[in-house]
Amino acid sequence: MSLPSDVFIISVSNADDPAETLRQTFKESGVNPARVQDFIFGADNHNLIGADELAHETPIHCPLVTVSSSLRALFFAAQSILCEDSDLVLVGGAQDEQSAALLLASRLRWASTT
Repeated sequence: MSLPSDVFIISVSNADDPAETLRQTFKESGVNPARVQDFIFGADNHNLIGADELAHETPIHCPLVTVSSSLRALFFAAQSILCEDSDLVLVGGAQDEQSAALLLASRLRWASTT
């Protein structure tokens, strides 16, 4: 039985290039990037690309923020969903020469809109 507070992962991708990672996430999930309500990027290595630059390289048009770690970005995304502030949140992160992205959603609210 799912509770309204469940958070689940729709898609996970990884690649060397953060922008490519985000594009893969949308391609593999089939989710329209316009549905994403928030983008939280964890910059584990502060010398890498930031969320603003990624948004210009990808079809993301939502509020975005860069935080100090990928783990913190994941926690903030889950919190946003659990507090019912967002239904669909993109989380990205990069460290050294690797990047990853996850699409997170509320199970019940996501199921009712697809």
